[in-house]
Amino acid sequence: MAIYFIIFIGLFLVAVHFNDRKDLIPLLLIGGFLFLFAGFRGDKVDGDYSTYIDYFDRVKHLSISESLLMVEPSFVFITHIVPNIRYVMVIFAFLAVFIHILAFKKVSSFPYFSVALWVTHYFFVHEMNQVRAGVAIGLVLFSLYYVQERKLYKFLLVIGIATLFHYSAIVLIPVYFLSTVKMNRIYFLIIPVSYVLFLGGLGLLEILGKLHIGIIQSKIEAYNTLQSVGMYTKINVFNPAVMLRIVLIYIFLFNNEYLKDRNPHFIIMVKMYVLSIAFMVLFASMPAFALRFADVFGIVELALVPMLFYLLDYKYLVLTFVFGWCLLFLFLDLIYNGFLNPYYI
Repeated sequence: MAIYFIIFIGLFLVAVHFNDRKDLIPLLLIGGFLFLFAGFRGDKVDGDYSTYIDYFDRVKHLSISESLLMVEPSFVFITHIVPNIRYVMVIFAFLAVFIHILAFKKVSSFPYFSVALWVTHYFFVHEMNQVRAGVAIGLVLFSLYYVQERKLYKFLLVIGIATLFHYSAIVLIPVYFLSTVKMNRIYFLIIPVSYVLFLGGLGLLEILGKLHIGIIQSKIEAYNTLQSVGMYTKINVFNPAVMLRIVLIYIFLFNNEYLKDRNPHFIIMVKMYVLSIAFMVLFASMPAFALRFADVFGIVELALVPMLFYLLDYKYLVLTFVFGWCLLFLFLDLIYNGFLNPYYI
């Protein structure tokens, strides 16, 4: 497992060296290394590889229309043009890694620190596990450039492509219509209200259940049955990682007037960060939905956390915080949650 920590430390030192520079060539070289690392991993390194092997075998023997009922179009298309699952995983890794690299250059003020943060959590969860979501979420982050530029058709094109990789990306469409220049006061209240509803037993699952809407009701009942026999467990919305993120959100909210002048994407990213926590809390009784929404909206964390450098004159204090943040998520992902096994090719 040491290799994962070594990679992080190496990338963190690179980030310290480059700070807020946006040199493309070093970013691409880092991307090339991470692509090879993720794309050529062994099939027992992560828990999802076996699922993709199963998908691959089934898609190869099903019609396209039948395959599309099981998995997104991108996986079906790529599976039909390559001879084995290893090539599929290499293609997904290439797309996911380099889309993220380009997105960091577009929307992050500190792209090298964004990379260092990425490899301590999202890279392991997506590029090394949920590869379809990895490509989609990279495109989601890239699409924020077009939100700020008010280029609706290009934004919709990027989100449309992202949806071909993972249907969850479609939930980002309403983000385009949020203000990118003003932080409305409601965003200070969204998270507390979400927790009040959660503690009152009024999460979105419970609210939808009370509406008794045909197919939705049957799906909820089926989900509740699976949960009752231990197939799903609720999310702990009070865990230290969530609490730390909430503290960070309010630091950004209270300093939004200053920080929005440092990064044109800041306002929309903070709004998405707020919504990521709110969705996770309100969907806490449906972990699959909660975590997916939290990831789709929460990817902005990678560009936001380094903006703490703008708030404190003591650079080494921020470096210590970011380093500690990264170690926390490395520990949670690798030791506590066990997302990855020891690496091999």
